[in-house]
Amino acid sequence: MKKFLKKILVKIGLLDSFTIELTVSPETMVAKLSKMMDDYQPYLFDIFTFNKKEYKGYIRIDKFEIKKCKKFMVSFDHLAEAIGRIKTENNKLIIRTEVSSIQPYVALISFGLSALFFLLIGLAAILFTLTTGEIEGLYVGLAIISIGIIFLGIPVYIMRWSVWNLKSDLEDELRNIGE
Repeated sequence: MKKFLKKILVKIGLLDSFTIELTVSPETMVAKLSKMMDDYQPYLFDIFTFNKKEYKGYIRIDKFEIKKCKKFMVSFDHLAEAIGRIKTENNKLIIRTEVSSIQPYVALISFGLSALFFLLIGLAAILFTLTTGEIEGLYVGLAIISIGIIFLGIPVYIMRWSVWNLKSDLEDELRNIGE
């Protein structure tokens, strides 16, 4: 079930992955990347803290978790999270990273149930039109389905943008470390 949900998230664009090979030592990569990040400590009013570092998370020799820091004006950058594995093969550092904005089961529960809710209410209104002959139910049903599409489409678009943005920024940072 989780693999199926991950495939759906990849197709929608809420989950992406990449692999980079570097010719630096793991210690050098960890030292350079840790200069750009703070330790991750969840805090409710995190948006009001001004930080000069770009990322939050932790990094070790074998793995890392990175999120972008919340900024006051741009508040959607922090939605994506990158989880990576680091290993050394043939004097090369191989970094496999998965960038996601939502966990598969959370997507199933929140988006799936919301879509089902809007669809069922919209179809009920349309069926009311078919049984009574009043045209207003058709308009209401189509309006509810349209509102549901907008209600679910905008967050998906924002999360897709967040995944793409974190992936491209992290790829650039890792390539710069390798040079």
